[in-house]
Amino acid sequence: MELTAEVRRFYSELRQISFVRDEREDPQQNLIEPLELVAVMAGLKPTYLGGHGGHCLELLQQIEEHALRFGLHTVWNESVSPYDHVVPDVDRTFWNYVIEQNHEARLAAPKCLWAYRDESEGDKIRRCVSGELSVAAVLGYPECCTEHHFRHRVGWLESLAKAYRKREGAKTADALVSLYRKQVSSRVEWPEDLVQKELYHSLERYPFVHFTACPNCIDADDSPAAAINTTLQELATSLEPRFAAEFKKYAANPDFYQVSDFLEHCHAVEGPIPTTLS
Repeated sequence: MELTAEVRRFYSELRQISFVRDEREDPQQNLIEPLELVAVMAGLKPTYLGGHGGHCLELLQQIEEHALRFGLHTVWNESVSPYDHVVPDVDRTFWNYVIEQNHEARLAAPKCLWAYRDESEGDKIRRCVSGELSVAAVLGYPECCTEHHFRHRVGWLESLAKAYRKREGAKTADALVSLYRKQVSSRVEWPEDLVQKELYHSLERYPFVHFTACPNCIDADDSPAAAINTTLQELATSLEPRFAAEFKKYAANPDFYQVSDFLEHCHAVEGPIPTTLS
């Protein structure tokens, strides 16, 4: 992949920022976030969203300073809602309460950092945060994969409502709301193993993307998810082959992945990009 000198310098100086932070529970973020930032800079991805998981204000401030220095636009705003574009099979009163609680939690949470290259993306971000526009269009993810992921999130709540009725004796919408407000736990019939299997299968097939591929994409070489993964893999390899190698290392054993010295010790990439792993 041919990259401009400005994009390479963006990556080189970005490598001086440590993405390895204690606040992060998912080490994949240490790999995905710098790659997605470079993809935005290179015009291969519309926007970057930081702080959605493992929020670290100091890191986000460093990322914003770096992005602005290279002419990207930034805005601090809420994260995205997983519930705005899927119609659930639950009582509407209960669902409205869940939506309200989710919105209040997002307002109370620390603001996320969005970075983008095209000024027109600013309005799309605002519409996405308000629930008017799907996150797929803003982050450059396949609509089918995004909807499948949100369907899982909604499906869990549907299963919770069923458990409240079956095991807790809830007969009205108000009773459902009361149990949810009290955070009453109940044995939910939910295919967690299937969800985890999809996650690991997607990670194995497409280690360079930050979304879980849907069943229609997972084994199709010409799928939208496959195309995005190929583009980002080519980008990572063009930037620095050992950077790309870390993604495959993580995907091979995500539960026991150890942060390598390459990621732990920040450095600027000087001179020609290496063509062999070190």
